[in-house]
Amino acid sequence: MANEVTRTVETTVETVSQSREAIVKSFTDVYTQIIGIAPRVLAMVLVIGVGFLIAKFVAHLFAKLAEKVGLQTAAESSGLAASMNHMGIKRNVPAIVGAIMFWLLMCVFLMAGFNILGLESVTAAMQTIVAYIPNLLVATVVVVIGLLVAQFLRGVVATSADRLGISYAEHLANGCYY
Repeated sequence: MANEVTRTVETTVETVSQSREAIVKSFTDVYTQIIGIAPRVLAMVLVIGVGFLIAKFVAHLFAKLAEKVGLQTAAESSGLAASMNHMGIKRNVPAIVGAIMFWLLMCVFLMAGFNILGLESVTAAMQTIVAYIPNLLVATVVVVIGLLVAQFLRGVVATSADRLGISYAEHLANGCYY
C-alpha cells in the first residue's frame, strides 16, 4: 500500500511538473511571438498614423487648390451645386475633391502598413481598391458632366415647353432632368 501511495504521489508530482512546463512553454512561445511581431506592428501603426496626417494635409491642400481654381464657383454658375444640393449632396465640390484625395492616400498608406506586417492577402485587396480609384474618379467626372447636361436639358425643355404653352412644362422639365 505504501508503494501505491508513493507511485500515486510520484505520478501526481510528475503530472504537475509536466503541466507547469507545458504552461511555461506556451507562455514563452506566445511572448516570443509577440516580441517578434511588436516592431512590425509599431512600424505599421507609425506608417498609418503619419499617412493619416499626410493625407489630411494633402486633402486640405487639394480642397483649397480646387477652391482657388474656381471649381465651386463654376459648379454654382453651371447649376451643379444646386443639383447636388437638390440630390442631397451636402458637401461642396472642392470638399469632395479633397475627400477623394484623402481616401486615395489613406488606401496607399494602409496598403504599406499591411505590407509591413506581412499580410499579403490584405495588401492584395488594398491594391485592388487603389487600382479601382481611377475608375471612381472617372465615374465622378461622368456624374458631374451628367448633372451639368441634365441641368441644361431641364432649362431647354422648360423654356421650350413654356413657349409652346404647355401647362405642365415644369413637371416635364423635372422628369427630363431625373
